[in-house]
Amino acid sequence: MGHFLIAALAAAALAPLTSHAGDLLDAPEAFRVAHSARVGQTLYVTWDVEPGYAVYRERIHVRDGGTGRVRGAAQLPAGQLVDDGLGNQSEEYLDTFTMAIPLTEGAAGDISVTVQGCHQEEPQVCFQPMTIKLSVDDIGLTSPRSAG
Repeated sequence: MGHFLIAALAAAALAPLTSHAGDLLDAPEAFRVAHSARVGQTLYVTWDVEPGYAVYRERIHVRDGGTGRVRGAAQLPAGQLVDDGLGNQSEEYLDTFTMAIPLTEGAAGDISVTVQGCHQEEPQVCFQPMTIKLSVDDIGLTSPRSAG
């Protein structure tokens, strides 16, 4: 009978975690490109961050695979400073933000953008870095493609 009681208490304690875990979004749903547009030699990428999720500013990386398409660091807006619970602060994006990626003249093809973030509410879950490919060919609205 004691084992049954312990098992029942453990199941009851874990039930709230189980129900919340089913509500978690995958990283591509929690942090997604709303749109990207090339204007001249700059690619503007707007990200939507779902409520309760955050993207870490220092975990955003742009790569062109050594092709020379990108001509400098991405320009990112200031994020919110958030206490990490360990006495440190991190700069995070908690909602929509737009980054500007400087391109070289005549840049064509794809670039890769990697982001990483977390679910900030219980259960607190951090995702693996997520990389997407974006076309720099078109002027105007482009569609992001998942990196494969």
